Amino acid sequence: MVSIILLATTLLIATIIDLRTWKIPNWLTLSATVIGVTHNGVLYGLDGLFTSLLGMVIGFAIFFCFYLMKAYGAGDVKLMAAIGAIMGVPFILYSSIIIVLIGGLVSIVVLIVRHQQRRKDNLAKKIK
Repeated sequence: MVSIILLATTLLIATIIDLRTWKIPNWLTLSATVIGVTHNGVLYGLDGLFTSLLGMVIGFAIFFCFYLMKAYGAGDVKLMAAIGAIMGVPFILYSSIIIVLIGGLVSIVVLIVRHQQRRKDNLAKKIK
């Protein structure tokens, strides 16, 4: 329950700041990561600590690949590492799959809209 509250709070703050500034601050991702690792370590012992750290590394690694392709910013990568630290390995893996699928669908919609706009622009040029 605490993990879900921490996750929701972190995502809410990150969303508000990101929409205003187009940046996710380091203080948010670092504090969420530290709290997530500490919480899981205290609550679940070494297993919780290991799962939290592994979730952090996996979240970072997956989204660092997208960062290298310029699909995400560095703040997004650090946020996914924090989410992995808070929620652990299974959550970050499932989340990554869902994010990639949604991102793919959004990309398809953007391509279709741009294509339609180009067709309209070309038609307008022909009419002139």
